[in-house]
Amino acid sequence: TSGTTSLAATTLDVDSADFGGAVVLEINVSITGSSAMDEITLLRFQSTLSSLAPDKFNLSVMNAIDVQFDGTITNLQDLMVTATGTTTFSGDVSLSGTLDVDSDTGITIDTGNITAGTITFEDGVTTATTSTIEANVGALIFNSTITSFNASTDDLTLIGDTVELHGSVDLLKSLNVTGTNGITLEAATITTLDQILLNNAVTLLAATDLSATDIEFASTLAGAFGVMADGETITFANTITDVTAL
Repeated sequence: TSGTTSLAATTLDVDSADFGGAVVLEINVSITGSSAMDEITLLRFQSTLSSLAPDKFNLSVMNAIDVQFDGTITNLQDLMVTATGTTTFSGDVSLSGTLDVDSDTGITIDTGNITAGTITFEDGVTTATTSTIEANVGALIFNSTITSFNASTDDLTLIGDTVELHGSVDLLKSLNVTGTNGITLEAATITTLDQILLNNAVTLLAATDLSATDIEFASTLAGAFGVMADGETITFANTITDVTAL
């Protein structure tokens, strides 16, 4: 389709869909494969995705292979994506509720800002530009790895009430993490070119090796695991508790 598309059906069963123009939700919408055995080969939003103001609706994408969001996403409540291929965000995202993406072969972030109340990325995330990802109400969770297409040139800023990193991080220029009520690390390695900055209390769920020019733990560090920090400047600004090796 090319002009604006208004979606007013609760369920769309499709083999593929390519929306060339703006898409406006007039109701909570679920887009899924045309049968339980058929996946959506490609679901693409080439322009903006939003709700009909003043409402904020939910979009659920299920049983897809590849999903592409080329434009901005705004004025939605929740966005849930389940795909066996890759999900790509190429425009800024602003949700008031939940962003949950389960995309087996990876999630590509090619935009500067992603904001939602809570955010969960179930699979590996690859950045294609400098980005800020913020959960402005609850948890920001990465259940797999974080890396970059642009070796050591992308800065990544993560903000949440809590931030959880459950996979290794590499190929970033810098990593800046703010978890107001705590940062959880279950990453075997965190490697950046310039800086790793952990602004709040860190709890270890696994032994972690960190490597950067500048590494800073700006608050407490705790957990019954070891930490290896390799950098020119390493700062521990507060107490260290129960860490087995340093």
